[in-house]
Amino acid sequence: MGIRDFFARHRCGRGAPGGWMLRRVSRKLDLNESQQQRLTSVQGRMQDLRAGMQAAKEEHRDALLALLSGERFDRTEAMRLLKVPAAVAAETAPELVAAFGDFYDGLNAGQRTRLRELMTRRHGGSCRRH
Repeated sequence: MGIRDFFARHRCGRGAPGGWMLRRVSRKLDLNESQQQRLTSVQGRMQDLRAGMQAAKEEHRDALLALLSGERFDRTEAMRLLKVPAAVAAETAPELVAAFGDFYDGLNAGQRTRLRELMTRRHGGSCRRH
């Protein structure tokens, strides 16, 4: 499970994770105020990425319907559509990587170990409650 999955694990299609997730991670890692602020920054960048991907998804739906409504399939336009999510991710990635790097680098060795444990722990379904 990657960091994206870690933050989205309990979302289950109901919107972005709330403050409870930040409190839970803060408690599990015993974060100080500075570390909590960095974690909040990571969450903000993840929400930015998600919002950008959602906007691209809506654009794709309309564009795909337009492609399918013509007499011929426009392969060039289809290829352009395939590149949009990658462009959105590439645009957001540097900020996300920087925010996560700042958060991770600010953790002590024990917290980094615990974070790895949290991220690699397998749970049943993504919507299962504990």
